Amino acid sequence: MSVIGVVIASTSVFAFFAGIARIFLWPILQTYLQARITAGVDEAVRKRLAAFQLDLDKELEAHRNELGVAAEHIRASLARGTSDYAIYAQRRHDAVSNLYADFLRAEATTKNFRDLATESDPPDSRKEDMVARVIRARNEAYEAYYRNTLYLPDTLDQTATAVLDEFHKLLVEYVAPNDSPNVSRGRISTQLRFEMLNLQRLSREELARARPV
Repeated sequence: MSVIGVVIASTSVFAFFAGIARIFLWPILQTYLQARITAGVDEAVRKRLAAFQLDLDKELEAHRNELGVAAEHIRASLARGTSDYAIYAQRRHDAVSNLYADFLRAEATTKNFRDLATESDPPDSRKEDMVARVIRARNEAYEAYYRNTLYLPDTLDQTATAVLDEFHKLLVEYVAPNDSPNVSRGRISTQLRFEMLNLQRLSREELARARPV
């Protein structure tokens, strides 16, 4: 057999075995390559997901810290607001009750002159004492209003102003009596009593609303 024949025979045998190998080994190789590619893709995706999860955890932690700080500020603000409101409510309660008590004492001062000069004393002396007492009552009423007006509700403030007006009218009547029957101490005192009763009613309503349930 010539050399050419041997080469041809060898080539034929190699081609035969190569064909056999291709038939049986190629699917295995293809499966192996696909598995490696899939594993590589999965690993890359896993790393990307892990990095994304890490960034997300950091953001969530930072957001959680911000929410914690904000919540603490809100709690502190609510605590301050509750404390401030409690202080305001107490002062408003005191203002309402104190104002009525002070007004009531001032009103009583304008009605009780028994300890002043008697009828046997000079008329001018008794008048001066009465005027001085009414002035004191009017001034005490105004001072009481100025001390408490900051915490008074609007309705009470308006009624308190009406009471003050009657105190002032009464003082004017004592200092310079009006000859008109429509303007007299008795009428002014009656109107003062009416305004005081109105103030008493509004004060009771206000204090009842402020009373704990």
